Amino acid sequence: RINARLEIEKSEKPAAIEKTRLEMPRITKEADALRKPSTIQKPVKAKVKAEPAITVRQDTEALARAKAEESARKEAERLAEEKELAEIEAEEKAKKTAKKPAKKETKPNITINFEDTTEVEIKSQVSQVVQEFHPSKEPPSFRIPAKTIKRWILITSKITLVYLPLTLLLMIGIMHFINISMLVSPIEKLISESVGGAVSIQEVRVSLLPELHLVLGNVAVGKNPGSKIESVYIVPTSASLFDEVKVVKSVVIEGMQINQDNFKQQLQWINSLSKAKNLKVEGIHLKDLTLKIHDLALGIFDGKLALSEARALSGIDLISSDHTLSVQILPLDGTNTIRLNGTNWALPINPKIVFNVLKASGTTSQDGINFSKINGEMYSGSIAATALLNWSSQWNTSGNFDLKKVNASQMLTAFNSTILVEGKLNMTGNFASRTSEAAKLISAANIATDFALNHGSLNGIELTRAVLARGEQSLMGDATHFDKLAGSLQVNNSLYQYRKLVLQSPQLNASGSFDILPNQQLSGKINADLTAQSRHLHANFSLTGSSSNVRSQ
Repeated sequence: RINARLEIEKSEKPAAIEKTRLEMPRITKEADALRKPSTIQKPVKAKVKAEPAITVRQDTEALARAKAEESARKEAERLAEEKELAEIEAEEKAKKTAKKPAKKETKPNITINFEDTTEVEIKSQVSQVVQEFHPSKEPPSFRIPAKTIKRWILITSKITLVYLPLTLLLMIGIMHFINISMLVSPIEKLISESVGGAVSIQEVRVSLLPELHLVLGNVAVGKNPGSKIESVYIVPTSASLFDEVKVVKSVVIEGMQINQDNFKQQLQWINSLSKAKNLKVEGIHLKDLTLKIHDLALGIFDGKLALSEARALSGIDLISSDHTLSVQILPLDGTNTIRLNGTNWALPINPKIVFNVLKASGTTSQDGINFSKINGEMYSGSIAATALLNWSSQWNTSGNFDLKKVNASQMLTAFNSTILVEGKLNMTGNFASRTSEAAKLISAANIATDFALNHGSLNGIELTRAVLARGEQSLMGDATHFDKLAGSLQVNNSLYQYRKLVLQSPQLNASGSFDILPNQQLSGKINADLTAQSRHLHANFSLTGSSSNVRSQ
């Protein structure tokens, strides 16, 4: 209320001061005229003539006196009101000051005497009082500037979004490389009891990504040097860490090698681990598993172990790193059933022999594999076979095969043959091989087979031209086309013996036999009959030279 009154007075002061300034000369002049004594005597004549003027002057003086009194009364009321406002504000200020603790410096006590001061002085003192109790300077504000708030938000955001995640990542990364040696002994004891064999662990680390798990490094099971494992990843269930029976979500075994010596033993360890009393494993996975038999590396596989409802090992599923071969091993009645499924899979002992599709099943033991059924597709044809592979003392294999509509040129190229024959090949036979090196199983194989090709050609040899030019010693040329080429083949330690050869075409018929020695030298006999333009020609050829340069004596 006081502030409102002061604002009104402040707005009216300029007009009142200006009005008073304009009226002051006139009021002063009239007041002086009223106070001046009438001592001057004028002539009677003039007095008589001036009586009307005296009356007018008296009226004027009375009017001026009344106006002066009215103006003085209003000014006095206004000054009294200002005095009252100043006193009220001084009281309010005193009350506020009394509530605050005393300060060392106190403001001077200003008292206005409204009786002994002029109007201008009163206004000046009132203005000083108002300025004292209402300073133009604004009181200090406790609001935080927007710029400061923005800067603190920026700093907090940077710490939260940048430095804190970096710190956590750094701690997680460092934690992965710290060996927690105090966990080595209890984990070794727990796993040894679970697998039923001595277990040694070089280091134990903890990792938080992608979830909390333990990393066991350089693990060895048993005394066999081939039973070492690079890493074992264990994902425990947090609720069972302090229970007597530890529950593990999954175990990932990485970098394990299985060979002909430890295959059966490692299966027993894994089977014991799945049935452990103090350790319940829900899933076992394999990563970078190396399968090796003596000097034959079968490749690197990933996979998992299937567990039955009774937590017994019911199967092992493996897939090669290039996804061309999958292997399934099923333990049944003391033996292990094995199943192979391949797609564009190359035979490990000869990568040139590729199965477009392969499906094989049999039984496996520590000393070998007996494939009772092999079916597949290769070289645009089909294959059905059986095979027995044993590696107890040395490599030993045997079996039989049946090829139908196989591309002959691709087949012969895969077996490093220099004779190029085109056509669809049908071949039925058996094989056997014995060697100390896996890579020599094919080159040392003994093969007995009957074959037949339909609608093909024998490239590089031109029998028709040789029959027509009887004195020509070379049989080399463009090709000899035929409707059918059949015979038998005996392969013994890289010696190829072709017997009962029959070549049939509309104009040319030939028969004979020949041998190709390991050094590619050729020997044999061919009898040919040519019918052309009502002529019948006959020729006998004694073959010599090499498979790449066939000649006749």
